[in-house]
Parts: sequence; structure tokens; C-alpha cells
Amino acid sequence: MLSIYVATAMGFSLALGMLAAPLLEKLIKVSPHLSPAIDIGGGTLLLVVAFLLERGHFSRLKRHDKHPDRDPWTERVMKEPRLPVAFAMGLYTGTPGLYYVLGIKELSTFHIGSAEQFALLFAFNVIMVSPALIPLILYFARPKTTAARVDRLDKWITEHSRTLLASAAAVLGIFLAASGISKLLG
Repeated sequence: MLSIYVATAMGFSLALGMLAAPLLEKLIKVSPHLSPAIDIGGGTLLLVVAFLLERGHFSRLKRHDKHPDRDPWTERVMKEPRLPVAFAMGLYTGTPGLYYVLGIKELSTFHIGSAEQFALLFAFNVIMVSPALIPLILYFARPKTTAARVDRLDKWITEHSRTLLASAAAVLGIFLAASGISKLLG
């Protein structure tokens, strides 16, 4: 099931990336001022999100469980391996997010061939899924040690999630805004 999940997620993400990169390249050629505008707009949006996250504006979005005595539906569905569930989860997690789309936009400015583009997208996807794959691989090699370490890491990330998300959004926002401004000026 894990192989179906990983193959679906990476395959879907790669397919969308291979389709989107040429479209973005044509769009940037048609309007050279669009690339800096996307960078500045995306960077500004990320800086606003970082500010709102750090100020706690999204803390109200926590879901309150109506049935605290029952396992979440995701855990109930995932208890036994099912091919359609693995495939659907692969499609869901393989759907590109903002960072992936911005990465594809940058890739479209390289003016490289399809084989090189595929290799870069594949490497980008491997890096993108490695935080999930590395613990899964380690679970097979050292299950008890890995489970304890993953639990500790999960608790730490949960405690610091708002700061981590705000920091990541701020760093990427500053990078994109600066990149867009330098393209406009340069």
C-alpha cells in the first residue's frame, strides 16, 4: 500500500509539474513583467500570512471534536490497508501546494529540455516527500526507536507549529518579494 501511495503522490505531482512548467514559461514570455508581479504578490501574501500566524489570528480555526471518545475518521479508515484509500491519499498529498507552484514557476525560467525538467521535478518531489518517507523507512529498520523519536518530534512540532509556519512563510515571503523587486529593477 505504501508503494501505491508514494507512486500516486509522486506521479500526480510530476505530471502536473510537467504540464504546468511549459504553460508558465509561455506566460512569462508573453508578459515579462508578470514574473516579478507574481513574486512580489506571492511574497506579500506570505508576509501577511506570517504576520497573522504570529499574532495568533488563525488559532480560532481549531476544530472541536464532537465525539472525543472515538478515533478520528482518518485513523478508522486507515486501520486496514485498502487500495482505493491509498490511491486517493496519494492524489490528495500529490496535489501541488503554493511552494511547489512557485518552484515550478522558477523552473520555467531555466529554459531547459524536457528530460532535464523532469529530472529537476523528480528531485524536487523526492525532497518534498522525504520528511514522510525517511521515518517510514526507519520504522522498518528500527521500529521502537523510530516510534519514540517520531512521537517526540510530533509533540515538539505541535507545540511550535505556529512559530514554524510563520517563520517559513516570512522567509519565503521575503525571498519572493526581494526576487520580484530585483527583477523589476534589474
